[in-house]
Amino acid sequence: MKKFLRNVLPLVALLVLPLTARATTDTLVVANGTATNAYVPIYGYWADAPQHSQMIYPASMLTAMEGQNIIGLTFYATGGWSAPAVVSLAIVDDTALIAHLTPNLTQVWSGTLNSATVMDFSNAFAYNGGNLLVDIQTTAGTYSTSTATGVERTGASYYQYTGSYSSGQGAQDFLPKAQFVYSDAAFCYAPSNLTATAIDSTSITIAWSDENNSGATYSVFYASAAETGYVTTGNFTYTFSNLPSNTEYTFTVRAICSADDSSSATTASFRTNCGEMTIPFFENFDSYDNGFFPPCWHRLKKYGTDPSVNSQYHASGSQSMYLLSYLDTNLFVTPTAVPLVGNQIQVSYKVYMAQGDNNTWLKAGVMTDTSDMSTFIALDSIGYHNFNYAFEEHDFNTSTLDPTATYWVAWMFWGNYNYWDYYYSTGAIDDISITELSDCVRPATASVGTVGAHQVALSWSAVD
Repeated sequence: MKKFLRNVLPLVALLVLPLTARATTDTLVVANGTATNAYVPIYGYWADAPQHSQMIYPASMLTAMEGQNIIGLTFYATGGWSAPAVVSLAIVDDTALIAHLTPNLTQVWSGTLNSATVMDFSNAFAYNGGNLLVDIQTTAGTYSTSTATGVERTGASYYQYTGSYSSGQGAQDFLPKAQFVYSDAAFCYAPSNLTATAIDSTSITIAWSDENNSGATYSVFYASAAETGYVTTGNFTYTFSNLPSNTEYTFTVRAICSADDSSSATTASFRTNCGEMTIPFFENFDSYDNGFFPPCWHRLKKYGTDPSVNSQYHASGSQSMYLLSYLDTNLFVTPTAVPLVGNQIQVSYKVYMAQGDNNTWLKAGVMTDTSDMSTFIALDSIGYHNFNYAFEEHDFNTSTLDPTATYWVAWMFWGNYNYWDYYYSTGAIDDISITELSDCVRPATASVGTVGAHQVALSWSAVD
């Protein structure tokens, strides 16, 4: 539990220093009052929790900076808090806040922020009038009580913190005192509004804005887990083709204003769409993070965060699809419609039930609509029994189904509360294999008969 901090640190400033190599600079102090507030620009007492604060400085306070580049900023506060932070600016029509605004933000600084930090804008902000939104987002740091000075102004600020055992948010009728530093020097501005305008399974088209640099070209760096590279273009858009499906790419765009002058970067990440599932298909869930649900798969019904990838049980490798149920259904489905006729699919998988009772079961089959549970057709059913701490191999095929239909392969798990051990019903699926149905079907219901000293009697039945 946090203790009340009795010693208030001396008043210090959060100073953002101007960029070097500029023509002339000046400063503008606004909201210079004696009112105090503990919540903005940073709620120091909860600086060990992620925070998001916003403040609107009205255009009437900022007329001296019109047509200039904002290159510095000072907030005045007390306290020994510290947190990694990102500071961004935007022009907005709003004059008050009842919730966070979501304009196109221009990031101007990032780093470790505290009440003694000396910061340097990495990106000048061209100010041509309007209400200025200052956006600060932090991750968990070190807490301390804190107080900022400023003026009272209705709805001028909004704060939010999200702690592990406490959270809070709300508008503040307070605007922190700020000193802006501005310059008339020419800058190479970072592009803004980097978005993906078109995405499919093999390509991503990105676009960006640049209203401040005339005649610039743009360097675009791209990176995935498997490849990196860059291209140069004079346009505000670029299409990357021949990409693998379901793959995340990070794009970094930088303006090149001259041979020796380029801007800071604008970065965003996008993922290609899921592609068609090809046969044969195999999945053992080892390539995903623990606790993650694979992209492109469907999770129509879940209990809490499950089903999800988990390392607790696995038939091979290190992970499986973990199932957990308490009087509810888990339902997960393969990534895309199987691109084969409906009666030509063979599915094998391994299953393990760790906890359950006579009411616990798992069913495997297909669906014709991944948004409608009523389309589930069970083709294999397994009741809870003693698995002897090992996975069992099961399989089914779609030979009895409509040969003209398209299906998703699906698994449905239902469990009761285990009244013997007071546990939820749990299980796992691993080593999923989907292939074309062979004309030569393996025998079924194999069993062991008489066992002698030198012989064993086996029996099985043929499958039509």
